[in-house]
Amino acid sequence: MYILAMIPYPSGRLHMGHLRVYTVADVLVRYYQLVGKAVIFPMGWDAFGLPAENAAIDRSVLPDKWTHENIKSMKQQLATDMKLNLDWSREFATCNPDYYKWTQWIFVKLFKAGLAYRRLEEVNWDPVDKTVLANELVDAEGRSWRSGALVEKRAMRQWYFRSLAYSDSLKHGLTDIKGQQWRDVIQMQEGWIGQNDGFTLEFDLDFHSSDKDLQGERLAVFTKQPGLAAAEAINFVSIGPQSIFWNDRFRLPTSSRGANSSRKLVLMSTDPISRKLSIQPAAVCNPWPEKLNISVKNILTDSYVPLIYDPELRSNVQYETHIELGNPELCDRHKELSHFLDLPFPEGEISVESNDEERIKIKKSPVTEFNGLRLKEANILAIEKLKTSDYRLYRSSQNKRDWSVSRQRYWATPIPLIHCSKCGTVPVPEEDLPVELPPLKGLLKRGDVPLRENKEWMHTTCPNCGGPAERETDTLDTFVDSAWYYLRFLDPKNDKEICSLENAHKHMPVDIYVGGIEHAIRHLYYARFIAHFLHKELGLLPSREPFKKFLPVGLVLGITYKNPTTGRFFSADKVEKDSSGLFRSKETGEMLVESWEKMSKSKLNGVEPSEVIARHGLELTRLTMLASVGPHAARQWNEGESR
Repeated sequence: MYILAMIPYPSGRLHMGHLRVYTVADVLVRYYQLVGKAVIFPMGWDAFGLPAENAAIDRSVLPDKWTHENIKSMKQQLATDMKLNLDWSREFATCNPDYYKWTQWIFVKLFKAGLAYRRLEEVNWDPVDKTVLANELVDAEGRSWRSGALVEKRAMRQWYFRSLAYSDSLKHGLTDIKGQQWRDVIQMQEGWIGQNDGFTLEFDLDFHSSDKDLQGERLAVFTKQPGLAAAEAINFVSIGPQSIFWNDRFRLPTSSRGANSSRKLVLMSTDPISRKLSIQPAAVCNPWPEKLNISVKNILTDSYVPLIYDPELRSNVQYETHIELGNPELCDRHKELSHFLDLPFPEGEISVESNDEERIKIKKSPVTEFNGLRLKEANILAIEKLKTSDYRLYRSSQNKRDWSVSRQRYWATPIPLIHCSKCGTVPVPEEDLPVELPPLKGLLKRGDVPLRENKEWMHTTCPNCGGPAERETDTLDTFVDSAWYYLRFLDPKNDKEICSLENAHKHMPVDIYVGGIEHAIRHLYYARFIAHFLHKELGLLPSREPFKKFLPVGLVLGITYKNPTTGRFFSADKVEKDSSGLFRSKETGEMLVESWEKMSKSKLNGVEPSEVIARHGLELTRLTMLASVGPHAARQWNEGESR
């Protein structure tokens, strides 16, 4: 039997949330051992990441030294203070080369399968931590969840995993595990994946400028009618003001921008929220549609349609970018755009009795198989022709994005790719893995990019032609490291394979996975995506789902005291209750508000597990943690219950 708890990040000391998760898992392990089961219960360390790098910078130490010192301290807590029944013979840290060798191996396999790719994207840039942030790490005020800095928008080429291509598999996979104690986590996963009520089409782009480095870029477009694009019944693709391609870099010369190059003054709203009006020259505010200096290659032939800018194609959601496939026969706005920009009608002709796909017919198409088909039939044919062709079409949901895995920091897994001027981007040969992080020549400072600055490490030779080349200097999102550790625990000393097929098929999927409810979306989604890939493409796993049962453990809440005006937090020993029953600071007398919130250092409401165990003993502490509420619910930690 295989029971696994989410492995901790070695940040310094374990907290009460860790104690709760590991107590629940440990009780399960001891129960199954008592009834005669042989149980695998391993432990390791999710050791790469931005917090360790920042902590090392703040303390003027090297990140590897900081991380391994923390591992030593936290291992003592687990083994000595908590006395967990763990199998330490399987221990590893994700920052060790013998582990991240196989993280890089997975990347190479994804790259060769067409599931790892690079594209230009507008990203969230943290100006303090000097790195890209996922949308989920930006708060409602536009600040970094980690540094608190106002996030900037930047255009950068980033590496992605084509996770949306697995949307259908990930959605259907949930039926394999429904009812296995997943509870609300199933709904969370379904919400993250979406309805899968349409398709993503990926079009090649042709840049008519000197941007040679962008050749090979694709444009992903969501549609519910792929048959129109496949039959070439579109005459343009339109993007709005929020698109990365609405940029001077991709516009025609000023004299060729049509109405937007005029000196006419325009009365317009500059702020969609306040709706304030101002008068601006057309060349400044760009109020009209415009052809861009980019063409879009049709999905099945070598012909092209223009990419155009439509100022009305704006989303109310910050991170959504609407893109439309233009057909003037089906949309009045598309007819207006075609007329305004003097665009020819689509090569594929259709007849429209109504907007029902059964009453729209492909009269004539350059792809003759579509001639005479109803749109519903054309959609089916498009799916058949494109579903196996280099991820040009796959079922997905609108406004969902692929997994961004590029990071611009040192303390992470190097991306195992090489850029050659002759051969393009090629993977590091598998026999040459791992690509190890080069040792730092000195202490890190914020904003340092040691991989890019280490010319000796960066300059290499192309494995294909033997010519001069450069290594990729971005590193991987730490979610990649933690998305597959469940497999490595089964064969941690194997230096020939990520895991032997025998071990993988004998012990996978994990029987019970225990972890915090706060990790029930992104971590589980990424772990499931990697498992589906390893099962489908490599046959390494016996099933597509990595976990039979998931036991989500609720948060541990601590009593929190805060000044409601300033937002400043106070520790419990600095607070007193006055004669009116109000909470006040002992030092300043300012009134405070009491609440129960997730324990954290920043809120000064944390409790040190080792101190609680020293006061009350391990068994009483564990019993108190398990009593009163089930593991799924949030737990208000009140030490008085231990008496």
